[in-house]
Amino acid sequence: MSKVLTVCPIMDGSGGKFVSANLAHHLKQETKQSVALVDFNFKHPYLGKDLTDDTIHGIDNLLDKIDGDGLTPELFKENMVTLRNGVDLLQGTNLIGKHHLFQAPHIFAMLEQLKALYDYVVVAVSPQADNAGTIYGVSEADQLILVGRETVANVATFNRTYQMLSQYKKQTTDVAFVYNMKSAPKGLSEYIQDYNLTVLGLVDYDEQAIDNRDLVESKAKLFKSKSKNHNVFTSMVTKVR
Repeated sequence: MSKVLTVCPIMDGSGGKFVSANLAHHLKQETKQSVALVDFNFKHPYLGKDLTDDTIHGIDNLLDKIDGDGLTPELFKENMVTLRNGVDLLQGTNLIGKHHLFQAPHIFAMLEQLKALYDYVVVAVSPQADNAGTIYGVSEADQLILVGRETVANVATFNRTYQMLSQYKKQTTDVAFVYNMKSAPKGLSEYIQDYNLTVLGLVDYDEQAIDNRDLVESKAKLFKSKSKNHNVFTSMVTKVR
């Protein structure tokens, strides 16, 4: 049975893509099962751009096939890019500013294929509910993961993003939380306590892991053995499996 894990930042720049990529990597390493990493963030579709030189395959190629009722598992799999760590990436759109082109039938068709082909599907979305990627990426999730940093802007935006997730999520889907570049807990800890959120991990600032540099330079060994965050993501995998 496939499991969909949707990762949403409190606000853009909070580390949603970073956590998505690392979670997918560690799911692959720890479970040895098939894992897909999906970019449904149509506002900032840059997930995994540094991890592959492929500029041909991706989500844009699927639109006309879905509209023409011609999407098959074979055609879908052709547009997945296999990374060096064994994770399959569905690259984001190149149609910047045209997120309205993606409608509910497109997202549902892609999720149907993803759930049929993979054991785990890690979906990165934007924190705005003005696009189909976020709305249906959230509503179809088996696990929602909210990512935030201890900043004034994150604290001010937390309630808006959390309410968006609560509005669109399944009734049975819980929302968990990941501190990214965690500093001393301040305002966010109050929200986490008020909403009784499970904290999956506390990711410290790690210069060697910025922008997935490790994944490129060490051939998919995302966190080197000395990294203080390796065990954090391994622990997160245990909690979301």
